[in-house]
Amino acid sequence: MTPPLGYAPGVSVTHEQEQPGSSRSTSLAKYDWKALWESQGASPGFGAGRFMPPRDGVAQALSLVRDMSGEHTGARELYKEGRKLWFSVNMTDHDRILEYLQKLWRFEYSQFDNSVERDLRARYNPADESIANQLIREYLKFIGTDPGQVNGEQEALIWRVLNSNIYGRKFDSEVCRELVEKPFPEMMEATRQLGAEAFRELSELLGAQRSTEEKTKFLTELSRLIRNDVRPWFTRAPHVAGLIDDFDMHALEQALTNVSNGFEMISVPYLIVKCYNTIAMVDSQLLPQWFRDATANYTFNIVPKRSGARVNDPTPTSEYGIRLPAHPKYKKVEQLGQGAVNYTVKHSFVQPHQYNAAALRTGYPVVCGLSGSTNIVAFFIRSLKSRAATISEGAAILSVVAGLNFDGGHSLNETIPVYHATTKLPSKLPGDERQWRQWWNSHVGDDAGYRFSYDQLASLPDWTGGQKSMHRVLKRALSDTLDYFKSNDVLDSRNQDEIPRIRSGPRPLPLRAAPPDSDASGSEDYEYDYD
Repeated sequence: MTPPLGYAPGVSVTHEQEQPGSSRSTSLAKYDWKALWESQGASPGFGAGRFMPPRDGVAQALSLVRDMSGEHTGARELYKEGRKLWFSVNMTDHDRILEYLQKLWRFEYSQFDNSVERDLRARYNPADESIANQLIREYLKFIGTDPGQVNGEQEALIWRVLNSNIYGRKFDSEVCRELVEKPFPEMMEATRQLGAEAFRELSELLGAQRSTEEKTKFLTELSRLIRNDVRPWFTRAPHVAGLIDDFDMHALEQALTNVSNGFEMISVPYLIVKCYNTIAMVDSQLLPQWFRDATANYTFNIVPKRSGARVNDPTPTSEYGIRLPAHPKYKKVEQLGQGAVNYTVKHSFVQPHQYNAAALRTGYPVVCGLSGSTNIVAFFIRSLKSRAATISEGAAILSVVAGLNFDGGHSLNETIPVYHATTKLPSKLPGDERQWRQWWNSHVGDDAGYRFSYDQLASLPDWTGGQKSMHRVLKRALSDTLDYFKSNDVLDSRNQDEIPRIRSGPRPLPLRAAPPDSDASGSEDYEYDYD
């Protein structure tokens, strides 16, 4: 039986042991990408399929140059360049990734002669044990591996390994943790406005013309939905926690409009989605047109781009983010309670949908697939804008994506593209499903190619100084991610072994002779031997 995507039993399992006299636990085992393949059952003859996940390699390279950036100008420049690469370059951008690794290779040998040919792939010495050379070899294996050219179990194995994405998941999670723990004031104000507008519309829908029985049914069903979907942050948002028991419309208004911290901030989009889904259950005739449009978009464009069956992990959690159970734990967020389940969802499939396959190959994790909650809130914002409501759209969406990731429900590449595509829809929506799908696909997925990158988050703030502030959040999240690498990855010891050799000064580049009757690069005619 093929294991579900995302599970990596025995891969990077962190064994924790309580130390005598201490409440702290110590990690006794570290993440090892080679063990990732072995635990998934890669056959001995799998050959080029056993590549190092590309974002793992970039994390190792960045950690190495960051460790030396305090003493070496070249390392500082490489770290800055690598940081930009992490934010803006997909892992399938072969030229950019290989060019960066070649610069790392020259750095390791303290050789910075610009006259060295740009493409050295054909002249790398296989015996060269530099970190850069090993990363290049692994990256070339990744390039040469086509999941569609192997059998079903081996194909599923490749997708599982790519989806493990330990450092992409950590980075996603740290960006959103900071946005929740230290939200921008503009984010809290925008969600306060969203909540007020939602309550105003809900009050109209359930106004005087509706019976007391209908209103009571709405409140009862809403309470049931919330009670069945408790999140760890409820302990930090008491107005929402109060909705688990019997409550009235005034209590709902308080929960939607009282936003004094990041946990109350992320509760607003959570409640908006719950409220309108409850209206749909109680009396769908009450639904506003914007929600009907959102439902059509969800049916036409979001569900079809999800992949296979989804299996909830029933383990209760008091954690944040999209860490997989096999990955070393993240630091704790204080005063979180316990949610009923871990909402990081694992797909069980052999062939992912084209959109998810593109996400995995380009270095972004798949959790639940494209986000239905982002879809609902994005259409709600679209409705508010059509009524000339003034709201910081970027701030509102940042609060939505932060909450969805903090809860473990979605990666960033499953939320931001939904919002962006919604903003591209025409003011008059397409009249039939075929037209609507064509329009959507021109911006998300099949027809558009894969366009997500982390720096798209930095373009969302639409207030003075907001984009610079968001860039700082991204930089801190990457720093936290590299700290996680240093604490938990066996390859950090390899980095530490290499640093003294770099400090020793220039060494000859370990090139082998160019193939006869070819130019110096020889890259087009020479097959790289990566086994």
